[in-house]
Amino acid sequence: MRLASLFVLLAAGSLVACSADEAGGIVRKGHGAAADGDAKAGGSEADPSGGASGGAASAAVCPSDVTAPVQIATDADATNVRVVGDAVYFQTSTKVVRVGKDGTGRKEIYESADLVRAFADGGALLTIESPDPPNASLKVTGATGNTFEIGTDLNAASTYAFAADANGFYVLTDSAEGDVIYRLDKRNPQGLETIAEIAGVVSSPQIAGGALWYVVDQTHVMKLALDGGGAPAEVFAIGGGTCNLAIDPGHAYCATSSAIEARDLVGGTSTTLLDSQKSKVRAPFGSAISASSGIVVLSKGEGTVKNLLRSVSAAGAERIVACGRDTIDTSAADATSVAWSEAGKGVFLAPR
Repeated sequence: MRLASLFVLLAAGSLVACSADEAGGIVRKGHGAAADGDAKAGGSEADPSGGASGGAASAAVCPSDVTAPVQIATDADATNVRVVGDAVYFQTSTKVVRVGKDGTGRKEIYESADLVRAFADGGALLTIESPDPPNASLKVTGATGNTFEIGTDLNAASTYAFAADANGFYVLTDSAEGDVIYRLDKRNPQGLETIAEIAGVVSSPQIAGGALWYVVDQTHVMKLALDGGGAPAEVFAIGGGTCNLAIDPGHAYCATSSAIEARDLVGGTSTTLLDSQKSKVRAPFGSAISASSGIVVLSKGEGTVKNLLRSVSAAGAERIVACGRDTIDTSAADATSVAWSEAGKGVFLAPR
């Protein structure tokens, strides 16, 4: 294993605190989860349309005013994109790479022959490795270059980090009984704590406002306060389709194939933020992420539309971030930018 210049990068402030809103989500192979992340590890994006008909999308075209993205990396196998401060982190083969939002300052900050997935945060790097397949080993590399590693019997192929806060990383894995969410203490090599055991399939897990949010079996939106007490509670459920969940400081957004719905954080009456047939591009909505405010939604259209990303504000204002892309594998966002990886091409960034 090689740790290259990570201390220098962190000490120079190249990693800044990243809220859970900026953490994005995951796509879990074989689980039908609809959030940005890892489908090969990284792999091809699961169909985010929820099986919706592409009839309306067939007539759709990309707007002429879509800003051309900046290609910030050319690694054909780039995946697991993260936006952290003024940098974008991604995984390519056995390496973790940092590059500036303008494409400059590329650094290979970590390398391991056993690397499966990586998750960069404001003060540490979590790598999921598998020196003893199929078991997962969780390794934390801190701001001063200090490391610790926890061996587990979790299956590395189905173990994903999805968020972080000041004290820990949050990891989702599946088991014979259902899905399990753990918190890994950033400073304590013994600190792997079970947060929730769910008898169902979890999608869109995220940390926001001191709480864990997730969707069970595509329709039931759950919340668990992380203050050490209580149990997960259902906030709301949708009647049909798939809820691709995104949380910002004031709203719970649910993107179905046909609409983006917004509720308050106690699940109050939903309002339609945007209908897919009234969008600038008439293509079904898919997976969702949030950063700072509003929602970013990945969709798959047909014809020239191909793959597209929309950014929709809390007031319903829509911006087409990317359109006509051959693939969009993983994506991440902050308040001003959206970054994504494209299979065979690399990593791109555009204004939000």
